[in-house]
Formats: sequence, C-alpha cells, structure tokens
Amino acid sequence: MAPCVGIVLAGGRSSRMGRDKAGLLWHTGVTWAEHARQRLLSVCDDVHVSHADDLADLRSDFIGPLGGIESALTACMGRRCVFLPVDMPRVDESDLRVVTEVAEPHATYAQGWFPLMLTATPDVLATVQSILALPEARQRSVRALVEALQPNISIIDAAAPDRLKNINDPVELQAMGLGENTHG
Repeated sequence: MAPCVGIVLAGGRSSRMGRDKAGLLWHTGVTWAEHARQRLLSVCDDVHVSHADDLADLRSDFIGPLGGIESALTACMGRRCVFLPVDMPRVDESDLRVVTEVAEPHATYAQGWFPLMLTATPDVLATVQSILALPEARQRSVRALVEALQPNISIIDAAAPDRLKNINDPVELQAMGLGENTHG
C-alpha cells in the first residue's frame, strides 16, 4: 500500500464538552490531540492536526468534520489520508491499520464512519464540496460522503466497536474514568 498521511480532526467547537477536547489529557499525560497524533504515526508517514494552528479549515464558517476533510484533501492531493477525530481516544493501532490495508481507494467503519481513509483525488474533493454546498446542515455529513462514495469504499465491521465511540460530553468522559482532572 502507498504511504498515507494522518489527519487529526480537532477543529470542532466542543460545545457539549464545555471545553476544547483537543486539550483534554489522556491517562498517559499527553493531550488528546497529541495522543491521536501518536496513534496515527503508528500507521502514517506524516500527521497533521486539522486545527487553526496546523491545517486550518478553508472556510471561515464552522461546518463540522467535512471542513477539516476538505482542507486535508486539498493539501494532500494524490495521497491516502486517514482521518481520526480527536474525541476518539480509545482507537488503537489495529483499528487504524485495518482501514489503511484495504484494496479499495477509501475505507471506513460501519460503526460511526471513523477512522476514515480517503484517497485525495479531484473527484473525491469535488464530492466533499458538493455535499458542503447542500442547503441544510443535516445534509452535510460524513454519512452523506460515505454514501456518495459507494461502491468505491470498503465498509468494515469493527473488531471492538467500543473503541470507535466518540467522547462528547462530561458524562461520557466520567464514564471513561477520566473525570475532571483532564484539563490541558
């Protein structure tokens, strides 16, 4: 397989969490953004963080993960990109390796669409941009992107679906046993 670039999706508002999830501390003492970056480095040659400080969204209005995906595809044309949201700290190397080793140009998990591997081509970028141009916010989703890429995307069943869950709010954070001592 061709080398890939990892993209940590960390440009969200974190409104349900009440603070920036990228700055939360993982139990090893690194931020969630750094933890995700380290995970991606286990399977990718290069890693960027989709955030204002590294790989900023091309659009000024907040449009969710598709904004980070659009920016990464634009910057990494011709490369295979593996996207990992910062709020999925339980994803491990094996979860990432599965999506990078498929023969299809794109791959994702049936249990939530991330980690997501996309080959950055003009056609895929145009597909993302057409979804971003849809009038209603609920239409502009990663699910819509996955559906638009069919049949050229491999949909994988996760070996451990619990590792693929997003941690979105303090209750979910507490359930992970991380609680309030997670400020970065």
